[in-house]
Amino acid sequence: MFATVAVLTASLSQAADFGDLPDTTAGIGAGNYSTSLANGGPRHLITNDLALGITVNAVDDETDGFPGAGADGDDVANTDDEAGITSTLTFTAGGANPSITYNVTNGANSLAAGVCAFLDLDGDGAFVGGNEVLFSGVAANGTAAPVTTATTLNFLGPVAAALGNGTTYLRLRVSRGFTNLGTCSADGLQNSGEVEDYPVQLNSSGDVSIVKTIDGAATYTPGQAISYIVSVVNQSATTAANGITV
Repeated sequence: MFATVAVLTASLSQAADFGDLPDTTAGIGAGNYSTSLANGGPRHLITNDLALGITVNAVDDETDGFPGAGADGDDVANTDDEAGITSTLTFTAGGANPSITYNVTNGANSLAAGVCAFLDLDGDGAFVGGNEVLFSGVAANGTAAPVTTATTLNFLGPVAAALGNGTTYLRLRVSRGFTNLGTCSADGLQNSGEVEDYPVQLNSSGDVSIVKTIDGAATYTPGQAISYIVSVVNQSATTAANGITV
């Protein structure tokens, strides 16, 4: 006697959050990041207990990334849930090392997590090296209410001067799967948390030269007063808004 056994395959789906950095083709390059599902872009299963910003239950869900040059496809297609960054994302190319400030909220009675920040300092589409990737831990929350923490991260190198008055991009991810810098990844699946993508406006550092010339005779005798002409020339299209100290 033979028995027929029916084998049932169940497919479970869970809401996920995707990014929206520009993703023009397979691979990465200038203005081209891993964002879409087909290119292995970042996505987070939504658990409503860990998110960027000041609340844990405002993350919208998608079935794929929404890539675009403005890094706002997610916001336009759904609700604008990009609430993590609280600082201004305008930096000087070739200037001081950039920094960002963000909020992250860990739900009630929740385990520890980590935030990974990725800033494309050289505009090549890759988030690599010690200067472009930063990590900050999120403490476990043993209380009965969500806890929001504000954190400032300082990147270890400047934005490349060659990017001038252009745009580069920032990706911010939080997950319980991120436990240290070595676990940070700008793409791929995480089982908790959120991803947020941002455009970063760049200002040129300018090209200012100072020239000092003698105003008067070519030769002078000891004790004679000498006058100088000091000329400051800005060869950049960017105004030196903070002035020049001579």
